[in-house]
Amino acid sequence: MGRILTPPFIPDGLVGKWMLGDGHPLAQRGTVIDLSGRSHPGVIHGVPALYFDHSGSDKYVSPGTCFPWMQGHRYAAIRFVVKPSATGGGQMIYREMGSAGEMLRILITGDDGAMRIYADTTGDGSGALRNAVVAAGAITMDAFNYGLAVVDATDDKLYVWINGAVVSDGIAFSGAFAHDTFQTGTPTAQRWGLSTSDTEPLEGYLCCMGVAGLDSLPTLANAKGIYDNPQGSLNGAGITWDAWYRCNENANPADNGQGDAARDLTTTTAAWDVGANLGNAWTDSGGIGNGDSFSGGKRYFDGVQDLVSIADHADLRFGTADFQIHVWAAPTGTQDEGIIGKGGFGTGKWYIRHVVVGDKIQFNGNSSDLLMDGTWTPDGATHLFSVILDIAGDVCRIYVDGVQKGTTSTNVGVDLNTTEDVTLGTRAVGDTQWLKGGLSQALIATATKTVAKAEADMQAMYAKERSLFV
Repeated sequence: MGRILTPPFIPDGLVGKWMLGDGHPLAQRGTVIDLSGRSHPGVIHGVPALYFDHSGSDKYVSPGTCFPWMQGHRYAAIRFVVKPSATGGGQMIYREMGSAGEMLRILITGDDGAMRIYADTTGDGSGALRNAVVAAGAITMDAFNYGLAVVDATDDKLYVWINGAVVSDGIAFSGAFAHDTFQTGTPTAQRWGLSTSDTEPLEGYLCCMGVAGLDSLPTLANAKGIYDNPQGSLNGAGITWDAWYRCNENANPADNGQGDAARDLTTTTAAWDVGANLGNAWTDSGGIGNGDSFSGGKRYFDGVQDLVSIADHADLRFGTADFQIHVWAAPTGTQDEGIIGKGGFGTGKWYIRHVVVGDKIQFNGNSSDLLMDGTWTPDGATHLFSVILDIAGDVCRIYVDGVQKGTTSTNVGVDLNTTEDVTLGTRAVGDTQWLKGGLSQALIATATKTVAKAEADMQAMYAKERSLFV
């Protein structure tokens, strides 16, 4: 029998419960489910991706071996996940070269999110390029876009779906093609994120790319399938992909490539070349979900810009009331690392972090007015870190695996009422004390109860859920 998918423990006053492990994994579209029923989903920041810094200078990805993927087909289909930043200029997503010149190009033309797709008239790159323009707003800048673009070489039309919705339902190209199928010549190169002349460089993240030569037009259902599972099954969404790639530099060879290489995830084997300077532009060394992401029912935070944010809501503000915080996590960093917080350090704010010097788990509220340390030695395993505050009992305590590690009666009634977001994996949005290690689940509850009752609930949680995460 497999793991219980929904943890059985539901304490009184539950206002937020976010599970990141096997039962309710990180959604592919970048959200974490709230199991409390209060509808406070988390947004993932830090994803498996390559970052391009818009400087050009040989920063691109291209295949060492090109595929005749369009050869003899009516439709050329390209799927992509991209998060571009506003730059004031054009940004290349994809470019395909044929034996006699450029075959196909996908370009973001400006900060308004308009796109332009080019295809050549002959099928081998020797003819004039025709283009089809997708209106402003097709691409959302500074957000992830899950796209499927299809060129019809017979009817000279373009079809585009973004985020599971129709953007272009058969836009005509600027002129007719002289061919009904693609690529009569030998393909020579693909390039992502930059044109061949170091112009129109991408700024932002590129997560995955897929290409397919098709004989029938994809449907809206295919596009929705890509949106629902953009990095999932190879031949999902009703399309058999000739080549399909996930882009990140922090993965095992058996999974996804290693170092400055990427790997084709279809049955086709191919080496990939990453531009000589692209590695200098990486700002996220892999993103949430890489490394040992699936072991022990947890997800891995790599210690660089990985966090989950939960939008502020009155439910999540403690004020001067009783509260409980419980987090299953495995901190492994060599510098101080935030585990959960709301605003970090400051008036009305709070956080739990691992303090490296002295090996401590620390709770800090309202600019150190409410401060507790609990001695704890990291061992790489997942533990339950808890804070319980009882106003009537004038006590706040911190625990590891249900065992009390620290207590205070100073400033217990302080007002923790910040309107900043809750964060998992760091103390606050914009903070730099990133978690390096696993995080399985976080829970916040605000019901009024004695320490004895809260401790009994915590012990029940530890007993019932330990097998899920440890």
